[in-house]
This record gives sequence, structure tokens and C-alpha cells, in this order.
Amino acid sequence: MKTRRLAPLALASLVLAACDKPSPETAKRIAELERQANEALAKQSALEAQLAEQKIAAERDAIERERMRLEEDRLEMQRQQGEAAAAEAERIRQRETELATREGRLMRLESDLDDKQDTLDQRGEELGEKERELAGREALANDNEPAPAAEPVGDFGMFYDSLSPYGSWFETPDYGYVWQPVVVRDSGWRPYTRGRWVCTDRGWTWVSDEPFGWACYHYGRWALCRGFGWVWVPGTEWAPAWVTWRSGGSHIGWAPLPPETLAWRGHRWDSSVELTFGIGSAWFNFVETRNFCEPIHHYCLPYTQNDSYCGQTVNITNIHVHNRRVICGGPRYSDVAVQTKRRPPFYRIEEDRHGRQTRDLTAMRPRVDGNRLHVAAPNLNADWNDAIRPSRIKGRIDQFQIERKDALRPEVAERFRQSREENRRKADETVNRLGGREALQQARVEQQHAGRTEEKRVVAGTPDKPNIVAPREELRRPGTNPEIVERLRESGMRPAPRKETQVPARQPEVTRRDETPAPPRPGTTTPARPVAPREELRRPGNNPEVVERLRESGMRPGTPPPSAGRQDNRADEQRKQQQEQQRQQQEQVARQREQQERARQQQEQIERQREQQERARQQQEQMERQREQQERARQQQEQMERQREQQERARQQQEQMERQREQQERARQQQEQAERQRDQERQRDQERQREQQRDEEQRRGRNR
Repeated sequence: MKTRRLAPLALASLVLAACDKPSPETAKRIAELERQANEALAKQSALEAQLAEQKIAAERDAIERERMRLEEDRLEMQRQQGEAAAAEAERIRQRETELATREGRLMRLESDLDDKQDTLDQRGEELGEKERELAGREALANDNEPAPAAEPVGDFGMFYDSLSPYGSWFETPDYGYVWQPVVVRDSGWRPYTRGRWVCTDRGWTWVSDEPFGWACYHYGRWALCRGFGWVWVPGTEWAPAWVTWRSGGSHIGWAPLPPETLAWRGHRWDSSVELTFGIGSAWFNFVETRNFCEPIHHYCLPYTQNDSYCGQTVNITNIHVHNRRVICGGPRYSDVAVQTKRRPPFYRIEEDRHGRQTRDLTAMRPRVDGNRLHVAAPNLNADWNDAIRPSRIKGRIDQFQIERKDALRPEVAERFRQSREENRRKADETVNRLGGREALQQARVEQQHAGRTEEKRVVAGTPDKPNIVAPREELRRPGTNPEIVERLRESGMRPAPRKETQVPARQPEVTRRDETPAPPRPGTTTPARPVAPREELRRPGNNPEVVERLRESGMRPGTPPPSAGRQDNRADEQRKQQQEQQRQQQEQVARQREQQERARQQQEQIERQREQQERARQQQEQMERQREQQERARQQQEQMERQREQQERARQQQEQMERQREQQERARQQQEQAERQRDQERQRDQERQREQQRDEEQRRGRNR
């Protein structure tokens, strides 16, 4: 019984197992459907990838075409700008060439004028052996010449006003107000290079070609500032030049003294000044000795080789004070004369210390008159100098470092600081004593008026301000009779010094034509014509003091010498020569003024060219900024293109994900359909099995 019960159960389990296992046809069909679904998914993925690649390639081509158009536009713009800049540069080059040609002609004219002037100077001034040995190193001034006036006739306002058109004023913490010329923009410019050196009775004197040279090379000091260039610090003491000298072999060099030397007024400087203040080789200018008296600018040696020149030379500075006048001692005149191309001229300095030329700044430049060098040297040592300031200050320089060979000694820096504090204290006390700024301004006006009054007194010939004439100039000075001078020399008497009173007294009282004896005919003698005693003082060629001495010696002033006719002829010839010399001097002054005017016009033209170059530089900078803006715009455009590409890729990825989800959904649906088909097949198999079981049971029942 137990076996009977177990048999149906085993048969049922076999049927159920048979129903769970699909038939081979069903499995094969399901596998085929899955393969087709996978192939469809692969083809769809390949098509989508191909489409995406085509879109990317098309977009990349569009970007490249746009980039090429932008590059072509940029190149075209650069080409147009380059052509405009090249045209402007060519115009500037042509103007520079024309200016250089004009400057060359001017230099040749100046050289010819210097040659003629030197020839005249050599005829009128012959140095003795002793003077030749001392010239260039020691003072040759007349000891009887009065010392310069101690009362100031101006102040630093003269510097502030007259130098502003040629540069800019800056404020510094250590040096106060400093001035920088516009020509500093020229990389080849350095102080004491635009002009020439001349030997005078006060040592070597710098004759500048620059309009500001009367101030910046004879007052104050220069300083080489790191990262800023050369600047000038005002001072009150006048000198032929404020430089330290080096010499040796065939080279001569000089360098401006630094501002710290302003703390020692009236001090003597020797070869130790270079070490005391740390003056380095970068400060020096060197030339060959044979070119020392030529226009320096054309013969300056490259300052990049200054270290080598300093090693070949020694310091020979000899700046000292004689009779309250600064002497700039440097190379010996005799040593320079041996090596120069031509004999260097020698001048005697005539100072204008009463400010008579302050209203005409062009006349402040040095002026050569025969063997005289007229210089403007007004006394500007006013107590209130540190209380006034320039009308226009370009800016302030807080980081002000001087280029030095060695660090400045502490005692030197402290001396300079104390000197500045003392000047400021003196200025404040002066302002307070006067009663404030308005009173100070009134005092400045009164000082200028007093200077003009003093000028008129000097021109009129006041006895307390005589103008001493050197003995060697007596024979060439109008108003001196050669015969009388010769007699005085034979008798051991010195000709009387000239006073300014002779100038206005001689001009209105000129000898009448009927009083001038006619030239004698050949073979005849001219009878002597008596001269009234009262006419002696008014007769041209008679010095009043000389006449007085002749009277004291028993000689009758009005009695002509035996050879009166010849003397009159010589007097006429002398007057004609004097008139000719005056005419030549007037022509020379006119030529000098024309040259100054041309130089001023050239300076203005240079300024205009610098302004044009500045505008061109600004235009170039503007073009650079435009190119930078275009570059930034291009970069922004590229960034936007990259962002669009990223967005497009993200969109494509989204679409691809959507398609993948759709494919997965279709695959799921196909899977469900296959599952349903398997379920249906399984149900049919179960139905067939149940029918077979029923049939089997029925057969068994019939058999029983």
C-alpha cells in the first residue's frame, strides 16, 4: 500500500519537473529574440555614435572657420596699424635727420665763431710763464678787485620760475625740492656734457649750451638717483663749476659734486672729496685730453667704460676760495695746451651779481666779449629760501636713493641733516620776524626793487662800486690815449682804473667834426692847434685822472706832442678801429642772439617731437590694450564655445541615456513577452500532462 501511494507522487513530481523545463524549440526561439534585441541595440548605439561624431566634426569646422576669420581680421588690423605707425616713425625719423643736420650746421657755425673768437683772444691776452703754470689750478684774479656783495638780490624763487619751462620740480624727504630737466628722457644725457670747458682766472669754467645752464652748473649740486635719473638740488653759492676732477695719461674726467657738499659753504675740496662722499665711476664723464676744449657732447667717451678710465687716472680736485670767490682748480692749463688741437683760450670772468639780467632769461647765458667772459652770478643767499616753494610740483619721491660707490659716512649725513634743519629754522624765524607769508612776499618784492635800484647805481658809476679793468686791457679800452699810457709806463706810473662814470659822460659829449684835425697831406705837417684847458676833460682819449697827473707833473694837457699830425691820424685810425670793433661786436651779439633763437626753436621742436613720440607711444599702448581686449574677447568666445560644446555633449549624453533607457524598456518588454510565452508554453505543457494523466488513469481503470 505504501508503495502504491508513493508511485503517484513520484509521477506527479516528474510531470511538474517536465513542465518547468522548456522545450528545445521554445529555448531556441527565446535565444533568437535576445540575439536580435542585442543586435538592434548595438546598431542603434553605433548609429548614435556616428551621428554625434558628425555633429562634433561640423561644429569643430565652424569654430575653425570663425577662428580663421578672427585671425585674418586681427592681422589686417595690425597691418593697418603697422603701416600707420611706420609712416609716423618715418616722419619722425625724417624730422630727426633734418634737426640733426641743422644742429650740425649750428655746431659748425659755433665752431667757426669760436675759432675767430679764440684768434682775437690770443691777440689780446698773452699769459706769462708763471700765469701759464698757475692757470687752471689757482686764482689769477686781481687782488685789488673788491669782494662780491654780501647782500642778496634774489632767492630760490628765481630758480623755481625760470627752470619750470625746461623740467619738473619734485619734493623729496631728504633734499627738499629737486628739479629734473626734460632732457633726462634722452638716455645719453648727463650733466656737464652739453657745452665746453674754458680756462679763466677762476679756474676751469663750464660754458653751457643749455638754457638752464646758468643756474644748474654754477649753483647747487647734481645727484644720480637710482631708478629715477639725474636731479638738481638748488644752492646759493656760485662757482665756475661744481665738479671733482680726474686726470692721467691722455684722459680727463669730471663728475658733479653730490648734494651733501652743500653743508660746507666756502669749504676747500681736494682729492679726498671722491672718497668722502662715495662718488662712483658712474658719475664721471671722460674725454681724451686733445678734445677737452672742444664741444664735449661730440667727444664724450662711453660711460660704460668709466671703471677702466678711473683706473688709469687720479683725482686732482682743487676747489678753494680766494677773496670770497670760488676757484675751480682742475687740470693745468699748460698740460692741456700741449695735447689739444689748438691753443685753449683764456678768459677773465666778469660777474653780474646785481641781477640786472634776471628779466631776460636768455641773456643769463655766458657771453664772451673779447677776452672777457660775462656770467650771471646774482647773490641768492636769502634767509627765507627754505620758506618758499615752486608754483608747480609734479609729485613727491619718497624712495630717494643716490647711486654711490660706498655708503655715506654717518658724520657726513648728520652734518647735512643739521644744515638743512638750520636753514629751515632760519627761514621760519625770518618769516615770523617779518610778520607772516604776506609780509614775506612784500619783502621779496622790495628786495627785487632794491636790486634794480642797485643796478642803476652801478651803471651810473657810483664811486663805491668801481669796475676795475685789468692792466692789459688799458690799450684796448675806449677812452684811453695810447701816447699818455706809454708816457705813464715810462715814468713808472700805472694807468688809472676805469670807473663807470666815464661811460655816460663820454657818450653825449662827442668831439665835433670841426674840432678833429684833418689828415696831413704828403710832405706837409699839420700845425698844432691849442686846446682850451676847460676842454681837456671832455676831449676823447683823455682820462681825467691821467690829465690831473700830467698837470701835477708840469705838463700842459692841451699841448699836443711834436708829431701832432701823426698822433691825430693814429687817433682817427684808433677811433675807426674801435668803431669797427664795436660794429663787429654788435654783429657778433646779433649772431649770438640768432643762434640762441635757433637753439630755442630747436629745443621747442625737440619738445614737439618728444610730445609726438609720447602720443605715438600712447597710441601704441592703446593699440596694445585693444589687442588685449580683442584677445580677451576671443578667449571669452572660445570659452563660450567650449561651454556650448559641453552643453551639447551633455545634451547628447542625456539623449543617449534616454535612448538607452528606451532600449532597456524594449528589452524588458521583450523579456516580459518571452516570459509570458514561456508561461503559456508551460501551461500548455501542464494541460497536456494532465490530459495524459487522465488518459493514463482511465486506461488503468478499464484494466482493473
